[in-house]
Amino acid sequence: MVRDEQLREARAAGGHKSQENPNVPRPNPTRVRREDIHAGIHEGPTEGGDGVPSPAVAVASASKNTRAKEYAEDFEVAWAAYPKRAGGNSKPDAYQKYVARLKSGATHEELLAGVQRYARFAEASGNVGTPYVMQAVRFFGPGEHFRQPWDVAGLPGAPGLPPGVNPEDRLYNEDGQPTAAGRAMGL
Repeated sequence: MVRDEQLREARAAGGHKSQENPNVPRPNPTRVRREDIHAGIHEGPTEGGDGVPSPAVAVASASKNTRAKEYAEDFEVAWAAYPKRAGGNSKPDAYQKYVARLKSGATHEELLAGVQRYARFAEASGNVGTPYVMQAVRFFGPGEHFRQPWDVAGLPGAPGLPPGVNPEDRLYNEDGQPTAAGRAMGL
């Protein structure tokens, strides 16, 4: 291995013998280095003779788009209303699913209403800022969680209920008489 390294270093150092070897890579004067593109110091022509951007310009444009992605204004409204969570919550992936739901027939109003219901539910359940908030990519995903009612009254200890009364408890039995939960509510 030492011999290979020495040979490589000798070829890299140049010299008249290394230029005769066809296996030695030679500098390409038309090649644009990746560092030059990202640093914005490409000094070559920005367009070919036919008015088409050179590959260097296309790569630089593509890298700009990946850094600062443009989102639809409607999505930005929904994203701002979505409850914050601890842990990952990929905005680009959520936007992709949001657009897919729009293409499948959902409206922005339906999606936003679902986000608002879920935000109230997460707030009432005390989950905002925890990993228990659903990732937006799943919320907007094919499971269509935005269509769920996310009923705040369905939470134990929901506002307006006495402590210890679960909203799923029946308030009246089959005979029409109040159950223990009904009596606790003053029925």
